[in-house]
Amino acid sequence: MSGMWRDFWQYVRTFVKYWVRFVAAPTVTVAFLVWQVFKSANIPTWAFWLVAGLGVFIAGFLAWRDEHVRGYADGRLAADLRIFDKARPLRRMLAASLELWPPAGPQSFEELALWSKRFRNGQEVTEPALKELVDLRPDASHTVKRVVGAARDAYYLAADIVNPLVGPTYSGGPFAVDEAVALPRLRTALAHLRQSLTALDELSGGDEG
Repeated sequence: MSGMWRDFWQYVRTFVKYWVRFVAAPTVTVAFLVWQVFKSANIPTWAFWLVAGLGVFIAGFLAWRDEHVRGYADGRLAADLRIFDKARPLRRMLAASLELWPPAGPQSFEELALWSKRFRNGQEVTEPALKELVDLRPDASHTVKRVVGAARDAYYLAADIVNPLVGPTYSGGPFAVDEAVALPRLRTALAHLRQSLTALDELSGGDEG
């Protein structure tokens, strides 16, 4: 209830501010002066009531717009903060698949094969965490919405390459194709993962890995 009254008085203050601005505006004053000069008569009472009535309508709209924009901005800020909080642990989980090869990352086929299995097995945790960010995305600011989309797209590009090669989670079996075919695909997948990490850096400020 206290929150409702606080919002109400905020609206009233904003309304009064705009109403006074309209009624006391130079345009209104000049219009009344022109009336008196050309009509050579006092301004009729109905003219004052007309200005006051228009002021109520205009001030009401402007006050509503201010509160609407403020509420929209507050909602976006809240979504952005929730995304920032969730992006850091996701970034760390994805970077953990590379922790055996700092700072250059896996290079040989054997290293890339091991990385891909670590990445594949980690998807049981990282994919739900990514989906939490994506679920918040519609309410986020434009910039954060764009970065979350970039992190998501790069993540799934990597997963779409790795998963068919590795097979089911924790399978431990051989790749579905030979080394000559798998090696360039794994390098491409790793590049996509790094792009996802770079996007998550923008959200979390992380620099691990």
